[in-house]
Amino acid sequence: KDIGDLAKKLFKDFVNQAKADGKQFVGDHKEAFVRRTEQFKNGEISETNYKNGLLNLLALAKMERLKQEGLAQVEIDKFTGGVIDILIDAGLRAIP
Repeated sequence: KDIGDLAKKLFKDFVNQAKADGKQFVGDHKEAFVRRTEQFKNGEISETNYKNGLLNLLALAKMERLKQEGLAQVEIDKFTGGVIDILIDAGLRAIP
């Protein structure tokens, strides 16, 4: 039960944060994407300029993914440490 409770808390918090970060990323970059697309459609910027803007956005998305992977690893490490603590406590309680 202790391990289940630990997993629920740590990973629920992580999932909620990842969702919030994803929404924030889209919110932060949607307007620029729409604006650049409109500029390209209207002939205000070249195809090369438009593609470069998309590549920059892709690079930002990749950096966000790497950040999320790092945060996930932190949560996994916390979980592993918590499980070890629970097992040690259980082992010590079993000693007469």
